[in-house]
Amino acid sequence: MVYDPLGRSFPIEWRHVMLVAAGNVRLSEFRTTTEKTSANPFTNERYANQTLAPQVRTHEEFVFKPLLEIILAGGVQRFQIEGGKMLFNYLGARRQKSEPENFTLLVRDLLQFAPHALPNRGAFFLKQEPPQLFSYPSKNAFFEEIVWMLWRKG
Repeated sequence: MVYDPLGRSFPIEWRHVMLVAAGNVRLSEFRTTTEKTSANPFTNERYANQTLAPQVRTHEEFVFKPLLEIILAGGVQRFQIEGGKMLFNYLGARRQKSEPENFTLLVRDLLQFAPHALPNRGAFFLKQEPPQLFSYPSKNAFFEEIVWMLWRKG
């Protein structure tokens, strides 16, 4: 069962899953911080005790996050899941406390139910014992591997 961005669900047969790509992908995030500022008492005594508007600063940070792509046969549909945004409720009693362990279980389940699907390097290494979360230096590198795999399957 898959869900679209509007929350509607629809079933997809496992035989239609063509490619499963997973990995720990380096993504950029923008963080906003707010700092309170006050007037400088040395510049003007009249405004010394007044608070000025807060100063807002935005900066870019690079973080690694688990990313999963599922592509259906013929490239008719593509689904992307960011590990940190998934609830993993379907795991039930198998659900672990850590996100990487739950992500590993999800990828392993996908590959088990769709054994014909092509796994990328990240999915392949999660299937091994012990599982390893393969890292990609950028989202672009992750997507380039997917494009290359689809071209090779051609």
